[in-house]
Amino acid sequence: MVNSWLTKIFFLRVPLYAWLVLLLFFLPFIILYQNIPIVIHDSFDCGFVYFHLLKITHTVLDFSSGTMIDQIMNGVPRSSLPTGLNFISFLYAWFDSFNAFLINFIIVHLVAFIGMFLLLDKLHGENQNKHIIVVTSLCFALLPYFTFFGLSIAGQPLLLFAFLNILDRKASFSDYLIIALFPFYSAFVLVGPFIICAIALLLIINFIQVKKINWSYLSGIILLVLCYSIAEFNLIRDMFVSNTIISHRTEFIYMDTIFTCIKTAFETFVFGNYEAQSLPTFFIILPVLYSLFLNKTDINLKRNTIYILIFIAIFSLFTGFWTWTGWGTLREKVPIVNIFNISRFYYLFPLLWYILFSFSLNFILKIKFGKQITAFLLCAQLIFIVANNYEYKNLVRKTVGIKTEAPSFREFFAEALFKQIKNDIGIPQKDYRVVSIGIPPTISQYSGFYSLDSYLTSYQLAYKHQFRKIIEKELDKNSDLKNYFDNWGSRCYVFSDEVGKKAIITKNNDKKAINNLALNTDVLKEMGGKYIFSALEIKNFKENNLTFLKVYKSDTSIWNVYVYEVN
Repeated sequence: MVNSWLTKIFFLRVPLYAWLVLLLFFLPFIILYQNIPIVIHDSFDCGFVYFHLLKITHTVLDFSSGTMIDQIMNGVPRSSLPTGLNFISFLYAWFDSFNAFLINFIIVHLVAFIGMFLLLDKLHGENQNKHIIVVTSLCFALLPYFTFFGLSIAGQPLLLFAFLNILDRKASFSDYLIIALFPFYSAFVLVGPFIICAIALLLIINFIQVKKINWSYLSGIILLVLCYSIAEFNLIRDMFVSNTIISHRTEFIYMDTIFTCIKTAFETFVFGNYEAQSLPTFFIILPVLYSLFLNKTDINLKRNTIYILIFIAIFSLFTGFWTWTGWGTLREKVPIVNIFNISRFYYLFPLLWYILFSFSLNFILKIKFGKQITAFLLCAQLIFIVANNYEYKNLVRKTVGIKTEAPSFREFFAEALFKQIKNDIGIPQKDYRVVSIGIPPTISQYSGFYSLDSYLTSYQLAYKHQFRKIIEKELDKNSDLKNYFDNWGSRCYVFSDEVGKKAIITKNNDKKAINNLALNTDVLKEMGGKYIFSALEIKNFKENNLTFLKVYKSDTSIWNVYVYEVN
């Protein structure tokens, strides 16, 4: 029953220090509010503004196949942005965009703690140590999640807890409710297929053991798939039913050498993926290996540890070699391999590592000085996670008055500065298009501008080819930039050879100007491009058929914005 596990969490089993740790974790975010330092890469340069655009375009619950989001790339299908049936979309619709981000951030980390606590409490049963369960759950909760993915990773323990209850034939209505709600608060393309495969694997293992199908468990899997189908209705319809768009992803070309792939595989095993960090330091790996090789009594623990480590190792190798140049022929013959990244089992790694961590500590607890060693490992891992959480580390520094290079939300989006630019242009924003150099396009999009450039995981291949003509001469100057755009291209930006792939050029940057920019402004103009927002002065603007209008500066912004008009 819902009441039973809520009572277990809030009244009986979770000590006060756990709630105090979580409160201390959240408090700086609440105090600094829009002055918090933010993580830009794959977060505020894309995800945040995706949800914001749904709000300002009033398309959160628009399921029409013909709806286009005109603010991006002269119009992208509504299905290119997050589903309106995701809980995060509703948060952005109900609240101010930053408040929605903050509320979602708190919910994600809280659910991570509660879910892991319930899962470990169930897995350890009577043979448990409360503090191991609580602190391991805190470690999992304080991982640096990409919260724009919702509960994709953070909610996995709660989902597994529900499925295990069904597998043990101890299910209640709340377990099926958890399963039904999970697809509406997670990203299907990132974790959906991999979670379904893992959950189905448990059913197969159970069938082998008991020689009988657990129909209740199977119904839970069907419920999960059905709810994902509802949540991602737009995406599924546009991909498989009314698919008339060829994605730029069909031209993805990976060129990593075998040595680079091995290095990536090792880093994935040890640290996790950038977007799914588990941070399994030697504080975790050593006790896991110790309980594996020196464990002579608990055969089940040893066997399960071996299976999980093999799973992590195999898919770490799979992740590392996903970008191997040797797969070229396969990618050409099977385009779906480019469109859908089937190496994303690494999104399951954080869950697996912390389950292993808790059981290995439970084993170490029984040896001489076990309590002291366990306490040290738990505290050390928790401190390591907080110290290596880039977002939180900068947040603490700023809270105590130490300067940090990470920009705050307010400095990054510079609303007042871009409002001034909009007012000075004096034309309705829908009547012209802009591009940016050294400034992520999400900045202009957030302030209501219609941008030709953007960062999208999927958009029309034909648009990529058209946009490429604008920057063709710059790409020809720089083979690295050329490969970056031609072989990937999700960042459809106005690149400059002198700037390179660096998408963010703040006013404190050493470089002050672009001397020899070569853009095809005729194509830019044909696409509706009227203004260029550059973080650097363009010395040869006249050669590019541009007129310099004004440079905009502000003490509360990290940008110097040089505005040029296309003649």
